[in-house]
Amino acid sequence: MTSSARGRGRRRTSPRTNRILGVIFVLAGLGIAAYDGWAVAGAIGPRTTADAHVVELIHTPGGYRTPETWTVDLAWDGGTGSIDSRALYDALYPLEGQPVVTAERSTITGDIQRVELGGQWYVAPRSSVPIDLAGTAFGLLVAGFFAYFVVRVVPRAGKAELSPRALLVAPVLIGAVAILVGVGLVAAGVQGLLVNFGPRTTANADVVAAKYNYVDVVVDGTTNRVISSDLELAVEINLGLNTIFSHTDPVIVAVERSSADGSIEKVTYDGQSYDVGPGLPNSLVPLILGLLDLGFVAFVVISSRRATRVAAVRTVADAMPAASPNAASGLASAPATAAPPPAVDLAAYGRIADRIEAELRRLGWWSATPPAEPVAGPFGEANATFTQWLQFVLCPRLREVAAGTALAPRTSNVSGKAVREFDGQPEADALIQVLSDLDHLMEG
Repeated sequence: MTSSARGRGRRRTSPRTNRILGVIFVLAGLGIAAYDGWAVAGAIGPRTTADAHVVELIHTPGGYRTPETWTVDLAWDGGTGSIDSRALYDALYPLEGQPVVTAERSTITGDIQRVELGGQWYVAPRSSVPIDLAGTAFGLLVAGFFAYFVVRVVPRAGKAELSPRALLVAPVLIGAVAILVGVGLVAAGVQGLLVNFGPRTTANADVVAAKYNYVDVVVDGTTNRVISSDLELAVEINLGLNTIFSHTDPVIVAVERSSADGSIEKVTYDGQSYDVGPGLPNSLVPLILGLLDLGFVAFVVISSRRATRVAAVRTVADAMPAASPNAASGLASAPATAAPPPAVDLAAYGRIADRIEAELRRLGWWSATPPAEPVAGPFGEANATFTQWLQFVLCPRLREVAAGTALAPRTSNVSGKAVREFDGQPEADALIQVLSDLDHLMEG
């Protein structure tokens, strides 16, 4: 059986190529972890406060795939920075000169987190910390898996030295990522349910900006952006009238905030209520997706364990049509009352055993010392490698058959196992051919 017979047109990658690809994925995983971890460190890490001067106000209109920005450039002793805040931009725009503000920056990243002007804090928009944490964990898992692949798997490819436990690393890491994603989705969904059905607090808020489909309101000294085109239209009319008639009366709205995360869920203005929260469907979707994800992982785990048991039973059944003392070896003997087929040359079993030994020695897979424990399981899958099973179980058994001290097996699928085991190793083609000859001999 040649390599072309096992997979015509298949191009196999060399260990060097696998190593390069593994290193690339390790670097990619570390890059993802570093990017998201940096954002997490800036959001929850220590901060420093300093007085800063406003250098410039820059408004960049949005366009196709480009968001609108309201940038405030600041300078302080020893550094400069900027913050994107429409509310802060509008508060600074009427002022002359270079007003002094208080900038609160991350000690780790140096990014401006919020700015204080006239006793009011303006918070910079930032990404979600849980999402950044999940991205960091995902990047570390990717880097760890491919680092293991480069260090342990690639150097041992073709040497049949990987234990069954080592081969579980890939599915375990993939399952860990799936579980992490599922837990994150469920947590987001539960939080959404708490926001929708949990307790709320009510407070009055000043409207500081209204444009396009959003309204910026100040609650307890913190600026919050509310997305609602209907509310923006109603508020913008009064803001425009105040500007036309030079009124200074602030536009006041009543807001309902969730006690779970402090987000604004409902705004009441001029007797009309506007639901501005994510809504129940947006909370149920991640919850359902998370439960489906975790359920799928559980299904795969249970199905894999069941499939493994069934496959082991079928392998033994295929190789052993009748009960045999050698059931754990992966070979099948004929029933005790059955005689070897008269047309079979028992000495042929000994010759095939010699050919198997010769190939194992040629490939450098012949071991001088037997395993510490007896080889068990179909093809030695329980505690040994396939090549160890060939040496310490199959060859002795074939020689016993040739000597007449054991009954000849009736069926075999050893070559099929060898094709899967040595896929991508053309140097093992001769060994596969020997095992294929053994199958034909057993099948008469």
